[in-house]
Amino acid sequence: DQPAMMHEMMEFYAEFTMQVAAPVLKEIAPDYFIFAEDLAMKTGPLLGPAQFKEFIFPRLRRVVDFFHAQGIPHVGIDSDGNCEVLIPLMLDAGIDFLWPLERAADMDPLKLRQKFGRSLRLWGGVDKRVLAEGPQAIDRHLRELAPLVEEGGFIPTVDHLVPPDVSLENFRHYMRRKGELLAGKI
Repeated sequence: DQPAMMHEMMEFYAEFTMQVAAPVLKEIAPDYFIFAEDLAMKTGPLLGPAQFKEFIFPRLRRVVDFFHAQGIPHVGIDSDGNCEVLIPLMLDAGIDFLWPLERAADMDPLKLRQKFGRSLRLWGGVDKRVLAEGPQAIDRHLRELAPLVEEGGFIPTVDHLVPPDVSLENFRHYMRRKGELLAGKI
């Protein structure tokens, strides 16, 4: 309803982010920067591609370029939910990884890799709900992710907070088996 205010807000956010980061980046060299921007819910993004392109894209591109110019090799977005329709715009803005790939929102890392290739690095994608199902389900789930690990550009992590119905034994099993997955033993 107030596009001028939205442009002003996005411009402020971009400038603020760069100005706050600049002195920090003179002292440290991060491996990555991640925007904590929950852009979506289970069924889709909170804004459409047209709104993203108008209000967010130009500032996002500028901030991503700033971080790359400061030597940060990877810039990503942390968004819960299903933000798949926004991924092409994110890639165009220079975003190169997405996290947490919430499986309950149909953010399947295997499908995303098929659709977007290795230009989109993936982080997450381990279905938190499977961890409650026990060792066999966990093993099966991790085996499904093995091709992505072998291909590279994928870091398997739980797709959100571990829920309270996951037993300590199941979580330990998951961590042990994930270590084996990363070592190429699954």
